[in-house]
Amino acid sequence: MSTQPELPRPFVIFGEAIIPVADNVRGRLEKPPPQTARVHDLLDFISSKTRELAETVVALGNEINQDFEGMSDAEVHRAAGRLEVHIERLLASHDEIERANPGPEDFEGWSLLSDLYRDVLLRIQRWLDDIVDISHDPVAGLRRRGYSTHGDVTIRLEFDGHEPKLEELICWIEDQLDEVEAAELSASRNAGRSLFWGVAAAFGVGWLIGNDD
Repeated sequence: MSTQPELPRPFVIFGEAIIPVADNVRGRLEKPPPQTARVHDLLDFISSKTRELAETVVALGNEINQDFEGMSDAEVHRAAGRLEVHIERLLASHDEIERANPGPEDFEGWSLLSDLYRDVLLRIQRWLDDIVDISHDPVAGLRRRGYSTHGDVTIRLEFDGHEPKLEELICWIEDQLDEVEAAELSASRNAGRSLFWGVAAAFGVGWLIGNDD
């Protein structure tokens, strides 16, 4: 019985390929752009950005859940490139949000939207860092990241339908609307949560790391 996890070659190649992606996410979050653009319709801006967030995270989940087993090195690099495109879209939207300069009455809504994007990107960054660390040094990486070093291991990236910042943002939006608009928004909340639950399911498969047996 081996004590060293057997990493599939596609996992190792993927871990190497996403190092600059993880570094880019970290750098962009540490140094957001200055606020330079005034937002005149924050509710419309929030609607656009939350829609982009949901669509991009779903696409990211679909990309991660490909069957990487048997992929050539070139195919893994192309998959990592497609993943980078989705992450860059999230980063570009986050930068746009950070550049926005809301009025005092809109500051809370803008802050909640910014926090929602940041939470999602930080979770993605941690997932990328897990992959990089474990692909570089399997046993030490698994232990550092809190994973078992025995049996099959999956590295999960999950989002559910009750993200705290999403809930707070929806409540803030409802407070800005009249009774009819608020009722329409309330009726659509379950549909919105269903989309995020779909993201959770999409990310649930993760990566197969190895088996001691």
